[in-house]
Amino acid sequence: MDKTKDKQTQNNIVTFHDHLRELRRRFFYVAVVLIIGAILGFMVHEPIQDILVSPLGQPLHYTSPMGGLQFIFKISLFAGILLSIPAFIYNLIKFVEPSITKESANYSLKIVATSFLLLVTGISFGYFVSLPAVLTFLIGFAPESITPIITTDEYLSFVTLYLMAFGLIFQIPLIFLIINNFTPLNPQKLMKSQKYVVILSYIAAAIISPTIDIINQTIMALPIIVLYELSIGLVWMVNRYSKYDWGAVLVEDENGNIISSEPEEGFLSLVGQTLRPHKLDKSS
Repeated sequence: MDKTKDKQTQNNIVTFHDHLRELRRRFFYVAVVLIIGAILGFMVHEPIQDILVSPLGQPLHYTSPMGGLQFIFKISLFAGILLSIPAFIYNLIKFVEPSITKESANYSLKIVATSFLLLVTGISFGYFVSLPAVLTFLIGFAPESITPIITTDEYLSFVTLYLMAFGLIFQIPLIFLIINNFTPLNPQKLMKSQKYVVILSYIAAAIISPTIDIINQTIMALPIIVLYELSIGLVWMVNRYSKYDWGAVLVEDENGNIISSEPEEGFLSLVGQTLRPHKLDKSS
């Protein structure tokens, strides 16, 4: 009996060491991609700098001898982090893949890929639409007798936090779908909460956007409201079609019962395969 327990303990230790070794290997791969990305970012730091400073429309300043070098280093590191995100996601999934089912791994990959796509979309919206309007308002708000001197550190911190806020805001539909996957949501109740969402959207916009201009706050609050409405539509569609074949023509009888016909190939079928509720394997 004792020999059996000792053997099981030894197997558990070996398994733990194997997992630890695999984890170190995956982190090493991500670190290599991060370093390579930072080197590439350093090589093209001037175009990246021009892209970041373009919405401001004026040169930046630094207040220490190391200020310019630190700014280039931060830009390079920022580029490395962005380029290493796909590598991190891939290695994370590969690390947990042996302990979960293939279906769960595919579902997790869809979630992560969708989240990354929404993140890029939100950052792009913030950069091209909202950021120029906010900077124009903030700089133009000061009287003509005051000349703004914006430092590299302050500007980079402001732009990074501002754009990441938009990236997080655009995660709203995905968050609703994930919650609906575990606890089905009621679209009608969500519709009744719209007025509170509008109020909270403007409160969030007032906190994130450092302006008192209603137009700029609306630019930030409007995506929250629209994404909330989109989330309700996606939840309704998922709950309605999850019991039937995606892409099928659904017909209601006199009692409101849905009759599912043969599924049709098309865009709806493709969307359904992505959004279909998925129950994770608890045994894994």
